[in-house]
Amino acid sequence: MIRKTIPTILSVIFCLAIQWPVFGGHAAPVEGIDWAKRYEDLKNRVLPNMDEPKGYPGKLEPYLSWMERKAKDRDDVKKAMEDAFDAAHGNPDWGEKFDKLLKEAQRSGENTAWDACWKFLRIKKDDNWQDALRKARDFGRVIYQKAAETKFDPVHVREQWVRCLIRYAIGNVEIAKFGLYEGRESVFAEWDEDGCLRIPKRDFDVNCERRIDFQILQKGEPKTPADKGLEWLDDIRKECDWWRFGLERTDVNQLMVTYFKDCLCFLPKEKSHKWYLELAKQYQLQEAVDYAQGFYAALKGTVWLDDGKSRTPAAGAVVRVVDPKDNKTWETTAGADGIYRIKDAPLHVHKDGKGRPRCPVFKISARYEGDQSEDAFEGILAEPDPSAELNKDLVIKRQRAGDLEVDVRGSVNWVHEYPTYRVSLVTDIWITGTMVVHAEKHGGDYQSYRIGHAQMKYSHLFKAHRKVPEKDCPETLETEVTANGSVDVASGSLTLRYPRTESRRAGQTGISFDFSQNAPGRIKELIGCKYMVRDDLGFILGRFQIVDSGSIRKDQREFSGSVTFGIDPGNDHLRFLRGVPFIFYDDRSSQFKGTLPTTIEAKEIEKLLSGGIASLEELKNRAWGLTTGHDVKVIWKVRKMKKSE
Repeated sequence: MIRKTIPTILSVIFCLAIQWPVFGGHAAPVEGIDWAKRYEDLKNRVLPNMDEPKGYPGKLEPYLSWMERKAKDRDDVKKAMEDAFDAAHGNPDWGEKFDKLLKEAQRSGENTAWDACWKFLRIKKDDNWQDALRKARDFGRVIYQKAAETKFDPVHVREQWVRCLIRYAIGNVEIAKFGLYEGRESVFAEWDEDGCLRIPKRDFDVNCERRIDFQILQKGEPKTPADKGLEWLDDIRKECDWWRFGLERTDVNQLMVTYFKDCLCFLPKEKSHKWYLELAKQYQLQEAVDYAQGFYAALKGTVWLDDGKSRTPAAGAVVRVVDPKDNKTWETTAGADGIYRIKDAPLHVHKDGKGRPRCPVFKISARYEGDQSEDAFEGILAEPDPSAELNKDLVIKRQRAGDLEVDVRGSVNWVHEYPTYRVSLVTDIWITGTMVVHAEKHGGDYQSYRIGHAQMKYSHLFKAHRKVPEKDCPETLETEVTANGSVDVASGSLTLRYPRTESRRAGQTGISFDFSQNAPGRIKELIGCKYMVRDDLGFILGRFQIVDSGSIRKDQREFSGSVTFGIDPGNDHLRFLRGVPFIFYDDRSSQFKGTLPTTIEAKEIEKLLSGGIASLEELKNRAWGLTTGHDVKVIWKVRKMKKSE
């Protein structure tokens, strides 16, 4: 029994040892593989394709396809190498052969990635910052992602090519023909111990160096509006974020702050200090925010009352500062001693290279019991200093006989059906305030007045609906404009014409006044079936140009009138999008009623008159704004004020 068992056990152990070896932890040799044939097959896939794609194709797709193909060939070579080392235990010849072929396969794929970079990421002679940014975004990202996916040196793509493009974009946007500055010059150099500029003694590519390594030789002047310039730089900054380029992002940020400072109150000129401050906040430029806020400092002074004999403090006078660019106001009340103080008034005085101020002249006024003083001041701060103080005294002259108190109200309630649109308009405007004698002519035959202190309250709602929605978009509201609030009237004039005893001409008496005031509003537009909203829309709301040729007397204390009329719809359904000019002209000598024509319309009038029309009477019903109806109502009242004792 024992003699039969031992041979059986030995036989089982021998079989297991052949089929499942465990000695040394190695797998058993793979039998039946023709290593020479396997090597030849892989070599014929790798070596003949080393230069693919040939001829530097003009499209990116061939490079990406070959990177994928070469990655598969490389992975197959790697598998063969691993198999060969295991199968040739103790005889690594085939493993070494496959290892060398593996290096060739890897180099082949990296060459393709590098060729793609050379073709699509190379900086050419005429490239500007936009070209460089486009290459980094549209080609660099794709090549980088494919290189990472196929393991063909994505670091080389990122560091040697894309980082250079971003640095070039940062430098070029600053000084290029279509960049930020005009006349700005810089050079890649460093200061030596003698205070002279010299070229660094190292290998460098001037296109790939950081902005901080360039020295500014000529500062130049900003030529691109601040909002557009910061938008450009933010595009570069976003690309830095995608690539995680921290140093370059710092360079862009600093350039954004520098450009903001150079543009402040200058480019664009029509924008207010507040607008610039909000722009810095929009792009999260804290240094720029702090810089802009540093120009708000103390404005103080004394308000005096002048009655022609003496001056006394105007206790309780209301002092107001207005930024003429956006009508932002700062207001305070003078104390018992007539002294006022505004702690955060704008005192910026940005100057150009020749020392000329670029900031606006700020309006300042003081009101006291119906009297007021209008004045202006310039800032004193070329650099931020919140602790600064500017002294500005104001003198209010007591009211003169003949100054006017005005009250003008206008309203519109209008709906019109165009062929493809339904348009509605509801607007209310109310102007109240004072007019101050400006000039008296012809021995008092007429008097001219200018705005003293007047304010306009307004509301405006304009809507344009499509009658039939556009294809693929169910919305019918195409445009909606809204505006409401109150603003100080910036300009206005009024004339009283009295009859001249020596004249018999008609139309020589009457009252005319003209107010013009911009006001902010919001527009909501349907663009691509999405509503876009803008809050920076400027309106020409409250333009009253009224002439009433009624008879008046020199001793008359009050003048009033009203008119209602219809609106000529015209051909443009967006005609009243930006406001309603309330214009009424009543020249009783010609019996013409209508709005005063524009320059183009005036030329049309001349053409019509030259064709034989004898007078404007025949033009009274033409399309310049007035038709029969009650769409518009305008009421005005003008009252002479008594002289204060």
